[in-house]
Amino acid sequence: MIDTLHLDKINGISFRQLSEYSMTNCVEDKVVLIDNLSLFPFGKSKEGIIMTDFIALLFCTEGHLEMNMDGRRYTLYKGDMMFCSQGVALYGITMSSSCKGKALCLSWEYGQKLFLRSTCQWNSILQLRHNPLLQPKIEEQKLYLAYYRLFVAKLNCYCYASDIDCLFQGFFYDLYRMTDRHMMQKSQQKIFLTSLRQEDLFKRFITLLKEKHSYEHFCSFYAKQLCVTPKYLTTVVKKVSGKSVSQWIDIYLIDQITFHLKTTSLTIAEIADKLNFSNASFFGKYVKMHTGKSPTKLRQTLQAA
Repeated sequence: MIDTLHLDKINGISFRQLSEYSMTNCVEDKVVLIDNLSLFPFGKSKEGIIMTDFIALLFCTEGHLEMNMDGRRYTLYKGDMMFCSQGVALYGITMSSSCKGKALCLSWEYGQKLFLRSTCQWNSILQLRHNPLLQPKIEEQKLYLAYYRLFVAKLNCYCYASDIDCLFQGFFYDLYRMTDRHMMQKSQQKIFLTSLRQEDLFKRFITLLKEKHSYEHFCSFYAKQLCVTPKYLTTVVKKVSGKSVSQWIDIYLIDQITFHLKTTSLTIAEIADKLNFSNASFFGKYVKMHTGKSPTKLRQTLQAA
């Protein structure tokens, strides 16, 4: 028998909302571990759509779970894993009455810091964006559940941030090796069609974006620097990552805006100037469009949290 989880029509689930479900008692600004998948805040209204602002790995350990993610239907059976990237839309979620599982969630900010430190970690995420449903071998299932138990033990003890970073780097390295094996198999079956050259262009775009996003907000600049046309860059970035050039620019820019509003005493006008907006009025409209709040209101919310 299938129990339908009803979902509310909400704009999103924030990483901070997950903290009440966490079974760990430290580093909750970076990591949340949920030991009972039925507690994962899918919501209440069947017709609703959930937008996440964090990264999640779902582990199905019993029964099965079904969901739509960005327009595609997925079913997780015992032993399967699902990668949910920041900004994906989840809806139509159902769980079997016997479904059990775990969730490992990372804040988007922490995830970016981890993934962009090494090529293999970024490649792992790149591959997972293409193929979010994983079916690990028995030995791999045991390995990832062992990692999960280690995360729980470590996060419930006093530990340095660098210790946690090292653990997750090891975890994502092993995950990369598994996804790489899966992609090799799919490549042989001619399912995985993205060329290495296109992946390389996307990585170079992300590297350039990391350096220039505070000053350059338009696709044309990045296309010129990468010696391709804006149309080609847009096509490749969308094909490889599932997000458009403008979406990636917005992700990095909103992250910078949030950082300055939360942690600095710069005025709204000073932040607008620092991030190369033409004026404070346009900056305010941009922030309102992407967050639903004015810069002043967003700063108050961030600093009060």
